[in-house]
Amino acid sequence: MFTHSKGGFTFSLFLIILALRSFENNSKPMTLSKIKFLSSFLLFYCCLQSAAQHTIQSSNIDLITIEKNGRPALYKKLDSLHYQEVVFELYDDIDDISLKGKIHKDEFAVNETLYDTLTLSQIRKNHTFIIHESEIAPVTYPYNLHTNWEKTYTSYETQYKNIFQVVNKYIAVSHHFYRRKSKNTTQKYTRKTLGSRFKFIVCVEFGNDKKLILLFNSYDVSDLFLIANNKTIPLEFFSNSATFKETTNTSYDFLKYEQYRDFTFRYFYRIHQTKDELYEVRTLLGDKLLPGSYDMIEHSDFFIIAKKNHKYTVFDTSGHEIPLGNIYDYYLHYDILELLTEDGAFFYHFNENRPDSIPNSTLTICGHATYKKYEIDSKTKRHIYVTSTSNRDWNKVQKVIFRNLPKEEEIYFTGDKNAIYIYGFESLDSEKKQHLLKIKKDNRYGIRSYNYYFPDTSAATDTIFSQKQLMYKNPFLADTKLELPARFDSITKEENGLIRFYKKGKIGIFPSHKSVQYKSLEKVTDCFYRIRRRNKKGWLNIKTMEEYFFD
Repeated sequence: MFTHSKGGFTFSLFLIILALRSFENNSKPMTLSKIKFLSSFLLFYCCLQSAAQHTIQSSNIDLITIEKNGRPALYKKLDSLHYQEVVFELYDDIDDISLKGKIHKDEFAVNETLYDTLTLSQIRKNHTFIIHESEIAPVTYPYNLHTNWEKTYTSYETQYKNIFQVVNKYIAVSHHFYRRKSKNTTQKYTRKTLGSRFKFIVCVEFGNDKKLILLFNSYDVSDLFLIANNKTIPLEFFSNSATFKETTNTSYDFLKYEQYRDFTFRYFYRIHQTKDELYEVRTLLGDKLLPGSYDMIEHSDFFIIAKKNHKYTVFDTSGHEIPLGNIYDYYLHYDILELLTEDGAFFYHFNENRPDSIPNSTLTICGHATYKKYEIDSKTKRHIYVTSTSNRDWNKVQKVIFRNLPKEEEIYFTGDKNAIYIYGFESLDSEKKQHLLKIKKDNRYGIRSYNYYFPDTSAATDTIFSQKQLMYKNPFLADTKLELPARFDSITKEENGLIRFYKKGKIGIFPSHKSVQYKSLEKVTDCFYRIRRRNKKGWLNIKTMEEYFFD
């Protein structure tokens, strides 16, 4: 038995117990290297930290084993010869836990059930490792699970590597890699399609300070861990089916981004509303993740942004705070934050670098996509043609004439393009934004808007305008509305849709302004621009048009 004292760890009958276990299992003796490794530890069966992990109580654990297939199994002793299997499962009372924005009650709980009854001889025959509850010493000192484990094994011509990491007190992750057996020893491991599997951590107390840890893969227990000398050991370490190696916390830092790429916030956490109408992040087992309650919480699978008393704090989704200074405003773009802080505006990627921009997404249009093409008449510069296009049907062309457009005004699109396209998957709001015209009068520029909706197909004639095109018989008569008079030096449109107008070196933004406001307007990130108004330097959020002056 193992005992604990202030002066250190005292061992008694340790090797005898190991020998008995080897004999009792009717399996291969434990290797000398594993005996030496184990002799440096105090006792078996662990949990994460000495406080705050999710803990349940059980009085049914008398035997802890590993089956030949590597699955951990627990048993309750019925009499001197018979044992009944104890199964722990996660269950939920809510059918759909993924409803966005819904505040839930505790969705999950740990259910303990007694199943099949076996004799001790049957258990010995089908299991590779067995330990009795009486051989486990209590945990009476602080401990934690901050050790990474590396498991390697071979199956046929493939070598596999699993890396176990602790995310926080409530969640662990297992990364999966493989490589083909080859004489080339420098060949690197390739990440398996399975990627990273996240698991709930539950500590089971089964009397007299004895504890073990269960890792739940979805609803079922996938792993069981031991504890010794303030370190933790996977139960499978003793099965002789694989090679295990303890690693340091920093050995696999490169996996930080990889693991969160496979993490789904709603599978493990929820936003809980308190009685005081504040918000907390809790696990689906009801444990509180962040320190405190907040006025607002927003999250992705990578970041949690919490606001309290007008102050923002950023955490990663393991619950660790990310020091980013005094944050005035932000936008969350999945694994990238767009921030305005006391140090200025910048992007922050989850891998801790600062990219210059958000990567552009590639848009591929299939051959059957429909779209509308808006094209200005290049001869008159006073009306437009709208073409509704589909390669499975005739293209319909509608001429649009603006009835109240003054004769002295010419029209252009705000982006200085002769034609613009709106594809079928784009929203009506997107189409309405295109219904702007830049007008030119006496070498000065302004903006008009107009309303247009494509008429029914039945209005088209059978007159062929060109191959596979039908021209509508009557033009569409539209009225324009003057949004900005033609008295500005120039008007430009950026790729993000921001429309600027200039006069005498100053700048305004349409449609928020009707006159020029800034001496300078410099884009730093997609949403935050550096501005200068009169003699004050500051920042502008172009989405909300809120100004910040703190330089």
